[in-house]
Amino acid sequence: MDPMPLTRDVVEFCCDTCGVVAGRITLTTETASNGRIWHNIKTFFDCSGGYGLNASVNAPVFAELQPLLADPPAATPRRICKVNENYVPFYCAECDLVYCIDEWDDIRAVIDHTDPYGSFEGESARCPHGHCRMISS
Repeated sequence: MDPMPLTRDVVEFCCDTCGVVAGRITLTTETASNGRIWHNIKTFFDCSGGYGLNASVNAPVFAELQPLLADPPAATPRRICKVNENYVPFYCAECDLVYCIDEWDDIRAVIDHTDPYGSFEGESARCPHGHCRMISS
């Protein structure tokens, strides 16, 4: 039996510069065939599918996120960033603004040079005001 969604909350955020959809967060709760309940978050930065996060979340994090995402006016990027900044990669906390992927500049790979294999850590970028942050990990 495939997992069955119990709840699903979706919130979209528009770019404060150009108005296009900059990101989308989907939070789901599902039950597996063995009855185990699990929570998952999907974050899309470039809504065409370019950047994103797909991760399981534990019950305490879900308990914090679910009321926010179930009430879109309460789901501000600032509040979600306080739970986990990786859930809002399209948000610059220093500007307190949301930017679409086209507004970010200097996107570059971050490599762990302490790893002998040079493992990929994610990508960083600069917002239109020059603030640097990780946009994927």
